[in-house]
Amino acid sequence: MSIASDDFGKYEILRDKGTNPLEVCKIARLDNIKGIKLILMLRRVFGLSHSDAKKVTILASGTTLEEHANNIIRALEELAQDDLPDNPR
Repeated sequence: MSIASDDFGKYEILRDKGTNPLEVCKIARLDNIKGIKLILMLRRVFGLSHSDAKKVTILASGTTLEEHANNIIRALEELAQDDLPDNPR
């Protein structure tokens, strides 16, 4: 099944019952929805921007936005160190 043809009806029902995007995202994660499909579901069901949907997925994973940003910075710093020559000038 392609992402374009996915039925997010279960999550629309939860939204209509008043469940917020974070809680719906947690439920979808338990349903094994991941990555871009999770972002797509939040955008379609709640009308969120890509950025806001991504923030919700980060929070639903149990990580704060600050922790997530720090993890990205740390990974980039490690990559930069790997690319440095062994004998600097």
